[in-house]
Order: sequence, then structure tokens, then C-alpha cells
Amino acid sequence: MATDLYSGEKVVIDKGLVAPAVKASCAIPGIFKPVKWGDTLLVDGGVTERVPVATARKMGADFVIAVDVGVYPNKQKINHFLDVITQSIDIMSKELNHHRIQSADFIISPKLENVAASQFHLAPQIIAIGEEAAEQELENLQSQLGRSELLA
Repeated sequence: MATDLYSGEKVVIDKGLVAPAVKASCAIPGIFKPVKWGDTLLVDGGVTERVPVATARKMGADFVIAVDVGVYPNKQKINHFLDVITQSIDIMSKELNHHRIQSADFIISPKLENVAASQFHLAPQIIAIGEEAAEQELENLQSQLGRSELLA
């Protein structure tokens, strides 16, 4: 998933080379350069659909497991107009996602409130937190699926 900066539409990348597709889907606005893809200019898909539950369903998913890494508005002092803009976008994103993610069949929410989006150097710790959250929910997921042999 990515977002076209020209049209404002979400873009499902389902063909082509993997590396540029991943680069486009992770091109966080203001942090990474947008990716030219045909006639589009793509940034992170989270701009239009942070947790793409609806897109997964549209692509044929019968059971959607969503992983919500959360948006945690910064509680630090607002000092600059950029702080106001950033905080406002985070609040808006959190509210939109809250309503959209509810249509998932199962939600895993790793506790990442103490990790800033820019702390890429913490990737190993973040992955471990995600793995722990998934392991804690595995029994609930198996129960909900009713087909534990799928996850054995």
C-alpha cells in the first residue's frame, strides 16, 4: 500500500519489483523521499489507510488479522507551529484508525507508546515487542479461528 501524492488516493502495489514497492510503502512524508511509480508519486500507505483492513478484505481476505502499532500523540510541550501540525496529524490519524480497524477479525496491539516513529535504531527491540504481543494473543486467535491446526 502506498498513497499517491498527486491524487490523494491509496495505491495497492500488486505487481512489479519488490524493492521499490517497499520503498514507496515506507516513504514517510517529511522523512523519506517520495517514490516515482509510473505517473504517480508515492508515499507511505499509512497516509490514506494506516492499517489496511478494508483493502485486505477487498483483495479477498476471509479473516483479517490487523496489527496496530498505534499512534501516540506527543505529550511534550508544544513550542513551534510544526509541533502543532505534527500533533494535529497524529490525533487525526489515531481517530480515523480507531474506527477503521474495528472491522478486522482480530487485532494485535503491541505496546509501543515509548517508541518514537524516528527511532529506527530500536528495530530489534520493537520486533521483540511485536513478537511478544503476537505470542500473548495466539491462544485467543486460535480460539477465534476454531482451527488451531492452522497455527500449529
